[in-house]
Amino acid sequence: MIQQGDIPLITEFDPNDVKWQMEAIDAIADFDYSLGVHQVLFSGSVGSAKTLLMAHLIVKHCLENPNAWAGIGRLTMTDLKDTLLYVILEHIGEEGYIIDYDHNKTRAEITFCNGSKISCFSWHDKKYKKFRSYPFTLFAIEELTENDTKEAYEAILMRLGRSRGVREKLLLMATNPDEPEHWVFETIVEKAGLVQDIKILQDDGTFLVRKGITIHVFYSLTKDNIFLDPSYHDFLERNLDPLRGLAYVSLQEVATRVAHRNTGRYSKDPVADEIMKRISADENLHATFYRDILVAASKLHPSATVEAVVAEIMAFEMPGAGIRGFRRKAAQMALAGIYDTRVHLDQIVMPLVKRLRIFELEGLSAEAETARTDLADFLEDLKASAKRHDERRARVVADQGE
Repeated sequence: MIQQGDIPLITEFDPNDVKWQMEAIDAIADFDYSLGVHQVLFSGSVGSAKTLLMAHLIVKHCLENPNAWAGIGRLTMTDLKDTLLYVILEHIGEEGYIIDYDHNKTRAEITFCNGSKISCFSWHDKKYKKFRSYPFTLFAIEELTENDTKEAYEAILMRLGRSRGVREKLLLMATNPDEPEHWVFETIVEKAGLVQDIKILQDDGTFLVRKGITIHVFYSLTKDNIFLDPSYHDFLERNLDPLRGLAYVSLQEVATRVAHRNTGRYSKDPVADEIMKRISADENLHATFYRDILVAASKLHPSATVEAVVAEIMAFEMPGAGIRGFRRKAAQMALAGIYDTRVHLDQIVMPLVKRLRIFELEGLSAEAETARTDLADFLEDLKASAKRHDERRARVVADQGE
């Protein structure tokens, strides 16, 4: 069974796991390739499984079509190897484990036993003519909108479909959404799904004009991707939701200010204490700025603000929580009185709750009311925890005094 956070092997991949993927696969399979190149754009938010589907389609194309030539590319080779190539290699597993293939790291090329291959390209040097000699049957462009011009896109498009032995002629593209002013919007997005006149070159050199749809765009969301670790969903939600982001930094800046100030005092070194005092003053400016924005937001959108603040209070972790050994260091800081449950409750959480008047706001949505009730219960538990910690530290101090 595939675990969350894994890249599934090709034998484990089920397009029905991510709801939009089967729709894209069906569209590619049903396309009339006599119309020419099928352009497919996967546009979606961070971590929405665009690259995974693209990797699967590339490998599937190579395995089903002997002597196929799939090109994959991105603006820089380093980024390409860290993204699409990495996912492809994870998807097909170790050499010989599921699929017989050879990975030439020097040439950045994967060759399959049926003669098909995947070759890597980049064009940061802007030498787009390099594509003229390659008869690709498929090409995949990672992060299309990082290209300020469409020169690479056009050069690659011209090289597709030159091999008569492979039915599919595919240009796959993946990107995060960009501004409507970007060339991708006008060139691809606006033309997706539209019936257009298509000129098809005949053997006698003449052109046959047919009508058809050759561009499709599929949209995806991060929440659609079941393979992401749940913590990554939380991370994105916090960093991409402006209210949750504001709520987090309103807490975090005060927390670091208090921790820095108490560290200075604990050091009993006048120089260190003065340094920490200055850092704390700087952190206080940040904290005040974010808090004031959050207060203004609470007046415009009280329900959404309450939900965001409650979510962050209940999920809050200090910066560095993911560092190895953090729990042990946090325990040492708590024992020293630098940062503990009492400090967190009295100096970080409650001042923000009172400043936002969370328990006095009226006219909240049902969801916000539920969040406020959850917060009240959470604060009671936090008060009990702070009391237990105070008593535990008092005993430790007493024991050390003896």
